[in-house]
Amino acid sequence: MEGPTGLRNDIAQSPGFWAILHSLHSVPPAAGQVFQIFEDLSGSANAGITPNNYEQFMSLANAFATAGSVGATEEQKRDRESRRAKQSRSTKPTHIEEVERGKKAISMIYHMTMRVPEFIQQSQLEATNAWSSFWSPIFRVLTNQCLNPCREIRQQAFNSLQRSLLSKDLASPDHKEWTKIFEEVLFPLIQQLLKPEIWQQDPVGMGDTRVQAATLLCKVFLSYLVLLSEWDGMLELWCRILSICDRLMNSGQGDNLVSVSLR
Repeated sequence: MEGPTGLRNDIAQSPGFWAILHSLHSVPPAAGQVFQIFEDLSGSANAGITPNNYEQFMSLANAFATAGSVGATEEQKRDRESRRAKQSRSTKPTHIEEVERGKKAISMIYHMTMRVPEFIQQSQLEATNAWSSFWSPIFRVLTNQCLNPCREIRQQAFNSLQRSLLSKDLASPDHKEWTKIFEEVLFPLIQQLLKPEIWQQDPVGMGDTRVQAATLLCKVFLSYLVLLSEWDGMLELWCRILSICDRLMNSGQGDNLVSVSLR
């Protein structure tokens, strides 16, 4: 990987290369070096990531972000100490490296949105297929990480998801494939957040996350209101949004959602 750019990029197109990175990303002595290689490829101006290895890139980014979920242990320990008003001795937080790698991986996913138009053009796929091939993997990973038990990673994922959903390159009047952001991204995310087992992963922080999700749903809907008004599924979508908000209000988030609506 430290050799000539052409050789490095050839290696990066090999499925075996990505299989090795996947195998080593969770091995503590190797994880840092694997992430450095991964970061160098994604930040390279010399086409380290291409349509051919795009899916492998997304999968490894998701794996690094998931590995950062160990940071939830430290966060919840601080919650318990705060409730007891306990002044613990200053100890070095654990799992800092895993959390930082997870947050960086999510940032790298967001920055990949800027290359999506280029990838779509290179692929020469039909518009709707191209949209699914290059936007859907981004949303799958970010939605998954919006459920991460670690608040730092979850917040990073929410910020990146919002910026991605409001990207000027996302929606198009030429096709309606982009309307999947409701049915395949926002609605499933909120449905997952309403599950008791997801709540239990972080009982202190998941309430705020539910409110964030409701706010994001409304913000995205209003942002695309003009384009959506020309879509046959507009009425059904509006009814689904009302139903989702009703479920959220009955989940114990009522006062917070009223506050959101007033803002």
